[in-house]
Amino acid sequence: MRTLRFVGAACLVLVTAAPAFAGQGVVIDSVDLTNAPEMSLVISVPAEVAATQPIAADFAVLVEGVRVSTDVYALVRDPMEVVVVIDTSGSMEGEPLQAAASAALGFMDSLPDSAQMSLVTFGGDAVARNAMGASRDEIAESLSALSAAGETALYDAVVTAAAQFTDADARHVLVVLSDGGDTVSTANLVDASAAAEAANAEVRAVALQTSESAHDALFSLASNGSVTSAASAADLAGAYETVALELTGRYRLTFRAASVGTIQVDIFVNGPEGVLGSSQLVDLASGLVSGGDATSPVPPDFGKDPVGGEVGVESLIEVEAVTMIAVESSGLSSDWTLPAGVTLVFVGALLTLWLTSKDNGGGVSFATPLDSDEPVERTGLLPAAGRRARAIGERIAGRTDAGAMDRALDRAGVALRPGEFVVVSATVVVVGVTAGLVVGGTFAAVALGSVAAAAPRTTLRTLAERRRRAFSDQLEGTLQTVAGSLRSGYGLVQAMSTVAEESPSPTSDEFNRVVVESRLGRSIEESLAAMAERLENEDLGWVVEAIEIQHEVGGNLAEVLDTVTNTIRERNQLRRQVKALSAEGKISAVILLALPLVIAFFIAVISPDYLSELTSTGVGRIMIAVAAVLMLAGAAWIKKIIRVEF
Repeated sequence: MRTLRFVGAACLVLVTAAPAFAGQGVVIDSVDLTNAPEMSLVISVPAEVAATQPIAADFAVLVEGVRVSTDVYALVRDPMEVVVVIDTSGSMEGEPLQAAASAALGFMDSLPDSAQMSLVTFGGDAVARNAMGASRDEIAESLSALSAAGETALYDAVVTAAAQFTDADARHVLVVLSDGGDTVSTANLVDASAAAEAANAEVRAVALQTSESAHDALFSLASNGSVTSAASAADLAGAYETVALELTGRYRLTFRAASVGTIQVDIFVNGPEGVLGSSQLVDLASGLVSGGDATSPVPPDFGKDPVGGEVGVESLIEVEAVTMIAVESSGLSSDWTLPAGVTLVFVGALLTLWLTSKDNGGGVSFATPLDSDEPVERTGLLPAAGRRARAIGERIAGRTDAGAMDRALDRAGVALRPGEFVVVSATVVVVGVTAGLVVGGTFAAVALGSVAAAAPRTTLRTLAERRRRAFSDQLEGTLQTVAGSLRSGYGLVQAMSTVAEESPSPTSDEFNRVVVESRLGRSIEESLAAMAERLENEDLGWVVEAIEIQHEVGGNLAEVLDTVTNTIRERNQLRRQVKALSAEGKISAVILLALPLVIAFFIAVISPDYLSELTSTGVGRIMIAVAAVLMLAGAAWIKKIIRVEF
């Protein structure tokens, strides 16, 4: 997947939009029409959704009711300036202030390293303890030295904090903790709100509930942010964690709107407790943006593989550097060290594969209902390790061509995401290199490592080819079933549904996908064409063309399918006949290509010196190279001869 980078100053339209579904938590922060008809929307999701680290399959974008392919990018690494404002008035003395300092430290640790921090405290006066850009250690030292005393200058603190922001192109956030209302500020609520607005700052308030709490003032200050309540000092850590999740729960969705004029864009996020949504009306010609239609469409079915989508969520987890440590000979060099180390490598590989395939982060398939009560994720050390491994894999996949990898997995019918496949591939390489070192040293490690690196991709291609052939073999019966259903009075979609229910895999899987896509608003012709391309099936392409022609000119579709089926049957008969006649040529080619290698291997085992003239001299190496080239040319020639094209 390509990583999306947009510059805010270049946006034609940058507006704040209210969610179309009030109270459901998804907010469209901005709309970018710079590259129209390609659109880029920045959305914020609630903390409970951000905590699950949603993936691309958990997002759906509908343009005029039709789901579109969407790139998803988490904005957690975008520049951010955060001012932490803490109440140090007399009412915070003791446990509340200690809990607040500890919670603030945890909050800072949960933000990305790219975030710039500053600390402001207020009692009777507002004091800037650390300037913007101070290190985490400096702020931690300031927090440890705090003491509570005096009145509450809340509004002065907001004005002081707003002045800490720099002119850098970054997101500005004020995180304000207070347990009471303002008592001594020279500024008032209007001044504080104006200062925050002038700094273009989001105000995220944490309200420690006491008899003196001033929630109205905090809600007014946080009109473009949020207010999180803490019933006691012990709840402050959870409140700050919620704020951190809100700050990191922003995503950029990029998609193409293949239409003109005013369009309705509906955004859905599959959260742990149901589907959240928001809507926006966008005029692609003038750039005008307004609230969405009150009659928004029903949320779509979510699946691990969105319709035409690309898996592309940038991981929220840092990739840690791995340092190789050289250990000198010691007591660990005993006879049991090597077997024990190899055993640990293989056990670790099996554990990694198990954790990668288990508890896959709450993704749902086409058959999973949106209101399913299944847990989103499991807690504990091992599930967390599995999620971290998958997150690192997703990030690595995002730096390569994750879209091509996702399509390869899709064609092979493998229920893995690109990140999971990266983890599996890396584990196989580690096992191959380790086995090579144990068996034959460096050369064997390189050889087995190379084979292990190519094995996952080769396996995918093999599975995809096997799946394609199985589908081709089932296509005749599939078309007969569709034609029979049409004669019985069923519509085309119902006929496809019958095939999905009664056919074996992979036909049932593919046609079930077509049915689901049609329910999401995609036309049958487009879904079938995508299936034909995915399976690289020329016969199915003919069927799609026949259906398209029938829709244009009319006629009996069942008779058309019968005609196409007869043609496919005759082609398959001829193909099988050619396959039988060319089987002898294929096995001859395999024997001729393998025979020199097998003989050389046996000679090398029986009498290694016999081949030394070939392997240790320049002329011998040239002869080996020429022989290899001639063998490859012969293999290509034989393949060309026995390959029949219709």
